[in-house]
Amino acid sequence: MEPVLFETVPPTNVTAFLSLKVASPKSQSTKVIPVFSSLNWKSYLSSLKAEPALQDRTIAVVGHSWGGFSTMNITALHPDITHVVAMSGFISVRQILDQTFAGPLKFAKKSLYELEKRSNPDFVEFDAVKTLSQTGAKVLLIASDNDAVVKKEFHYDVLHTALD
Repeated sequence: MEPVLFETVPPTNVTAFLSLKVASPKSQSTKVIPVFSSLNWKSYLSSLKAEPALQDRTIAVVGHSWGGFSTMNITALHPDITHVVAMSGFISVRQILDQTFAGPLKFAKKSLYELEKRSNPDFVEFDAVKTLSQTGAKVLLIASDNDAVVKKEFHYDVLHTALD
């Protein structure tokens, strides 16, 4: 049975795009949907799993940056996801705010956190260390030594240590 693959493709002005590939012996179809938040992931995956043609399919998710955060944490809501690939994904909203808004910019952290909480109240507290330690999915984490946005030492190294 061919896997169903959800893929986030950066860079764009939205968080990510999902590309669904459903393979069958006769045809292949692809759907692309913009993803603005983790809520879209939850709703989209729920509706896809309700489709008869997709029953009993393997589900793999791939994400970059915010999409990486979403892919690492969506397994908390969809434990049947079997594979997770996160590229430059950050651990949590709090962690990325702490990393990004340190020093003279730290005054902005609380307001930005509250904004995210209003936008995504069900997901703002997700923490990839906790979520990935509880998933049965196979996980591939990819990070860059010179990523200035999602710094390896704040995210990948922490995840690697916690999950090793």
